Amino acid sequence: MAPTPPNQPAFTIRPALPRDIPAITAIYTNAVLHTTASYDLEPPTEDVMAARLATILADDFPYLVAEDSSPPRALSPNSIPGPERNAGSERRVLGYAYATPFRPRPGYRFTVEHSVYVAQDARGRGVGTGLMKELVGECRRKGFRVMVGVVGDVRGDGTGAVRFHRGFGFREAGALKGSGWKFGRVLDTGLWELQLQGGEGKGEGSQVAKEGVSKEE
Repeated sequence: MAPTPPNQPAFTIRPALPRDIPAITAIYTNAVLHTTASYDLEPPTEDVMAARLATILADDFPYLVAEDSSPPRALSPNSIPGPERNAGSERRVLGYAYATPFRPRPGYRFTVEHSVYVAQDARGRGVGTGLMKELVGECRRKGFRVMVGVVGDVRGDGTGAVRFHRGFGFREAGALKGSGWKFGRVLDTGLWELQLQGGEGKGEGSQVAKEGVSKEE
């Protein structure tokens, strides 16, 4: 279980499951509609998010959720669980994180790109920190060597994400000026890298990358 700041609701981190898709979709929808954390302009459907989860897990990449670990309370017969709660209880998904191939070519098989999203009203509770800590550990155990973070609107709304990455030892690798467009604004995109020291295990990187395209299509 990831550490939780004092006086804050406890949470546990576990592998994502198909039943988490409504909660994951709700969290991502908020990020798409109201932030520059994602450059998506329209929220994807639950079917699309379910397909993404299935692909990530099939390729043996980590996909995690942070779940409220307070004792669940049974829902009353007349209540309807919200999209961030698992049906049958009030145990709530607070955020999620996953890693994917940085690029599909085999030579990049030791490098991953990460994504972390936290429900708007769960921010500031250590959820993102807990998810990132577990995600970094999983990627090390799988033998990955470099983790890349892509920060949208790095000179504006993304400054909080910059502090977040620095807190985990990420170093700025560069910025793509004017590479994004959202909310009627031109956005700079930051690239951040974390050296994973070759991993703690003897993994050989992602299978999907090893079997990736070897020539331009």
